[in-house]
Amino acid sequence: CTISANFTPPPTHGACGDTAPSLNWPTFLCSAGSPANQINNTSDAFRWNCAGTHGGTTAACQALRQYTVTVNKDEGIANAQCSPNPVTFGTATSCVATAHDPVGRPFSGWGGECSGTGSCMPLVFGPATVSAHSASTTYAISTSAVNGSVACSPNPVEHGQSASCTATPATGYHFTSWGGDCSGSGACQLNNVTGPHSVSATFALNSYAIATSGAYGTVQCTPNPVPHGQSAACTATANDNFHFTGWAGACTGAPTDGDCQLANVTGPLSVTGNFTLNVYVGILTPSLPGGILDCTPSPVLKGRN
Repeated sequence: CTISANFTPPPTHGACGDTAPSLNWPTFLCSAGSPANQINNTSDAFRWNCAGTHGGTTAACQALRQYTVTVNKDEGIANAQCSPNPVTFGTATSCVATAHDPVGRPFSGWGGECSGTGSCMPLVFGPATVSAHSASTTYAISTSAVNGSVACSPNPVEHGQSASCTATPATGYHFTSWGGDCSGSGACQLNNVTGPHSVSATFALNSYAIATSGAYGTVQCTPNPVPHGQSAACTATANDNFHFTGWAGACTGAPTDGDCQLANVTGPLSVTGNFTLNVYVGILTPSLPGGILDCTPSPVLKGRN
C-alpha cells in the first residue's frame, strides 16, 4: 500500500542576534529568523527586524551605535587620548593630555568638544573631535626709571629664551648705570630666563662746559660747567693798561658795560672777550714865549715813547 502525508514545519520565532553597542552594523543580526527592515539612519542605534517563519513572530532588534572621538594635539603635547574610544551614543568619555615640557611649555587648554583647562569628559552623540593645546610659559620683565625710560624686548619673554633691554634718557639727561637684574653701564642682556625679572636705569642731568678766551684780559663764567637748561653769567676783566670793548661767540651782542647772561643752556658754548690797549692824550705847554712844541705821536699809547 502507499501512504502519503504532508507535514507543516513548526513556526520559528525571530530572535535578535548581536545587540551589543557597535561602531558598524552588527555582523550577527539574528539568532533565529531572517534580517529584515534594516534601518541605519538614526544616530542613536542600528535597528532591524528578525522575521519569524511558518507563522513565527517577528522580533524588533537594535544595537546602540558607537562613535570615534578624534583626538588632535599640537607639538607641545606628548600624548592625548580619550577612553573609552569608540564611545557608545549618549555616554561620556574621559580625555587626558600630557605635555612634553610641563614647565617651559605646559598644557594650556582643550578645544573641540571640551574647553578650559579642567577635566574633559564630553557626552558623545555622534562623531566628535577633541584637541589638546600647549603654550610657552612667559615671564614679565618689570622696568623702572626716573628722567628716562627702559624697554626690554621681547617682554614678556618665553621660558628659557633671552631678552635685551635698552635705556633711553629724557631730554637733557644721560644714562649712567643699570640696576635690578642688570648691572654696570654696558649692554643689559637677560639670558635663559626662567622667572620674572626687574630692570631699572639711572640717569644724570647733563652739564655743558663754556670755553672762554680773551687776549689782554680774562673771561669767567659762573657756573661752569652749567647744568642742562640752567643759566650762567660771564664777566670780562681787562689786563692792566687795557680795557674791555665787546663780546663775541655765544655772548655776541651783549652789552659792553655789564655781564653776559647765558640762559637755558642746552649744549657746550664758547665766549670771547675783546680788549684794546688804553690810549692817552697829552696836554703840551710851551716853555718859552713864541716857541713851538711838537710831540709825536700824539695821542700816545700807554707805555710807549
